[in-house]
Amino acid sequence: MEITHRMDWEKGRSLENFRIHSPEVGDWEDELRTFKEVYDVEMFGSPGRVCNLHVVHQTPLFALIFRRLNLMWRLPISIRNGVSTWVVTGTEESMRHLEEELRSQSLDVVIDYVRHKTGEKTRGLLTRRQAEVFSKAMSAGYFEVPRHITLTALASQLGMAVSSLSEILAVVEKKILQEAQTVMLT
Repeated sequence: MEITHRMDWEKGRSLENFRIHSPEVGDWEDELRTFKEVYDVEMFGSPGRVCNLHVVHQTPLFALIFRRLNLMWRLPISIRNGVSTWVVTGTEESMRHLEEELRSQSLDVVIDYVRHKTGEKTRGLLTRRQAEVFSKAMSAGYFEVPRHITLTALASQLGMAVSSLSEILAVVEKKILQEAQTVMLT
């Protein structure tokens, strides 16, 4: 099973798209509805060996922790034999806080790999101004799904022109994605 998309739906609820790969066609909608955290399930696409489902459920604890720590995770999230595998991006300090919080909630966590960049290689990824704007955008919820603040409102809050903010955020996103791609390929 994979979680292919995720978004906050309404207070305390999330909407996720699940893709279930199975050698047999199953009634996954009914099975998922048996979980007390699940509010609604709807199949989309044609049923078969791959089943796609929209699932509205209680927002999981880890999503709340990730949001509070300003961590990003990459989709899809793979779930096999009850174990989910995540790729998470964050600072060394925020990753340490994540591990502490998950363990304090008695969640079984295994960290397979941590990559740190030190010295000159991490300096210069973002300019001081880009880092400042990015941090404020993260804190304001600009990168949440759905967004907690519009580009126009964020620009107003920062005292910037919308076009300037848009350009800075586009450059920041490109730099971060290029860095993530480099990390994934090494």
